[in-house]
Amino acid sequence: MKIIHVCLCGPVTDGWSYQDNLLPKYHSSLGHDVGIIASEWIYDTDGKLVRSERLNYINENGLKQIRLRSKYGTNVHSKFRFYHGLTSALNDAQPDIIFVHGCQFPGIKEIVDYFKKHPGVRTYVDNHADFSNSASNWLSKYILHGLLWRFCAQKIEPYTTKFYGVLPARVDFLAEMYDLPRDKIELLVMGADDELVAAAKCQEVRNTIREKYGISEDDFLIITGGKIDGAKKQTLLLMEAYKSGQNKFVGIDHIYVFFCNVVV
Repeated sequence: MKIIHVCLCGPVTDGWSYQDNLLPKYHSSLGHDVGIIASEWIYDTDGKLVRSERLNYINENGLKQIRLRSKYGTNVHSKFRFYHGLTSALNDAQPDIIFVHGCQFPGIKEIVDYFKKHPGVRTYVDNHADFSNSASNWLSKYILHGLLWRFCAQKIEPYTTKFYGVLPARVDFLAEMYDLPRDKIELLVMGADDELVAAAKCQEVRNTIREKYGISEDDFLIITGGKIDGAKKQTLLLMEAYKSGQNKFVGIDHIYVFFCNVVV
């Protein structure tokens, strides 16, 4: 089947191991014809958001990737994202399935219009918002999510086969904030890149990492993946626990945390 992933809710950086990167990769590995329509925003090597210079290319997984420029001079922090060329990109792709990564952008109306003209296309939508990272103040909860994004979710709902929350809390968020039918919502557990997990478990790779960063075999090493912020602070809590009670970590002189793009 021809599957198009629409990733227009935020940045999509090539070479990372986020849902936007891995689902298309593994859909392709299953034999499907896969393409990606993404925003122009990426993270550079310094972790800063910048505009991608490449707009139409084959990515590192051999997939056709189209990046759309924002309309109206929209900056990366804007919640109101419209894009040039979304309808024409869908028309050119002629997908059998559209997987929409997040329904929280007003340009979703163009996707809905495409469904009206192509009723045979199946649609799936995932959600990465919950009450720990969204709807955290009155304006966000009752205006942004309660009105605007609820309207977008309701707009695409009649054409959607399944909505996926990537955490149980995000399943509840879809039902509670957007009033979507429970029988259309399921949990889609996020995974990791199996190929990189296998590499990370390789003893030679482990030895190389320790040697590169001067970490001895006696030092306690934590390898974690994904971003770490105030809402995802398990690693930070572990480090605090170590600092506040070193005598409980018998035989451990140092603790290191190594950040990578794969969960191991």
